[in-house]
Amino acid sequence: MELPLFVEVRQNFPDDAISDCVAKVRSELDRIGAAGIIRPGAKVAIAVGSRGIDRYTEIVGATADYAARAGGTPFIVPAMGSHAGGTADSQSAILLEQGIGAPGYPAQIRSSVETVSFGRDEHGDEVLFDAEAAHADVLFVINRIKAHTDFEAPVESGVAKMLMVGLGKPVGAQAAHRSFRKRGFYPALRAGVDLILNRLPAVIGIAIVENEVHRAIKIEAIVGPGILDREQSLLRLSKNRMARLPMDRLDLLLVEQIGKNISGSGMDTNVISRKRDPAGPVAADRPRIEYIYVRSLSAESHGNAVGIGLADFCGAAVVRDIDTEVTYLNCLTSGTPRGAALPVHLGSDRRTIEAVTGSLPVGSERELHAAWIRDTLTLDRFYVTEAVLEEPDIDAFLEKTGKPSAFPYDSEGNLASPFGP
Repeated sequence: MELPLFVEVRQNFPDDAISDCVAKVRSELDRIGAAGIIRPGAKVAIAVGSRGIDRYTEIVGATADYAARAGGTPFIVPAMGSHAGGTADSQSAILLEQGIGAPGYPAQIRSSVETVSFGRDEHGDEVLFDAEAAHADVLFVINRIKAHTDFEAPVESGVAKMLMVGLGKPVGAQAAHRSFRKRGFYPALRAGVDLILNRLPAVIGIAIVENEVHRAIKIEAIVGPGILDREQSLLRLSKNRMARLPMDRLDLLLVEQIGKNISGSGMDTNVISRKRDPAGPVAADRPRIEYIYVRSLSAESHGNAVGIGLADFCGAAVVRDIDTEVTYLNCLTSGTPRGAALPVHLGSDRRTIEAVTGSLPVGSERELHAAWIRDTLTLDRFYVTEAVLEEPDIDAFLEKTGKPSAFPYDSEGNLASPFGP
């Protein structure tokens, strides 16, 4: 069976991004009186993660500049858990690639995987914390608030999780995930964060919420004790503004690229409807996807193919680019070895598409319900087959922006990406 015709479509989302993130950071820090928290000469750690957050370099830089103007000495601490192979140098490199900590930046990086013990939380579980951040006078934690790819809870991915997991470094992140599995995600997170906040002199969270097109619509500064409560409201906002695939079902979803910079699980399980909560069932969402085919791994992921196990098929480029040691470390730290499981890979797009269509109950390519997306963050423009556009009421969500187009195989049986480099 040949690949059917695809049509470019668009989802129309509000254009309500913050125009000046630097000014917003400053006004938020003024609102909570951050300058009064930073004493002259204070050591100010700024915890920074590895995700592709909108204007992250600007937001982190504005925070460092504010701390310096208030009389503090700011420095950057990678807060990535076991990401990037779990080494100090590799985690620094991730930040430097984004310009964070580069020459001329208002703060430099102090990267270490050494931890100190903050003791045991109310459940008796030990909490380990980055040694550099543990000895700071003030700690800023800057992260995006969003739905977790495994758990459903009052608080999911954000500032609190970065405090307990990202700043735990590899050994602390592993301990945190063990606690999540034993106690349930939110009870363990709450207990760990409460202990951390009690051990540190001053913590300020900077929470970022993005809209459907991955642009910051809210930046909010939160004084430490209010982090868990405030994140609940911000998470509801984030989930309301999360882009999704609007069709009811798909026989095939082609994902052009996955990566750690795109989602903590390579591709967002909230988008592909393959969320698995070890603590309990997760409500089913649309679309129901029969097969997922991942074609490549982002360069920014540095070989970390965590989440490839969510796919059913993958391209030869994915297999070639996987760094198994980095991938296995990340998956084992989070207690999800299935995330590293290699899907079926058949060498060429043609062979893969033939294998997919040959196992589906469709009589011809005209019946195939398929979509082709760049990644799970980019859902404003993508491609669907004509069969998808025949779904009832689908035109309320998708606007056609092109005519049906063929995507022929080249001489080696591979497809050219419609999304460009």
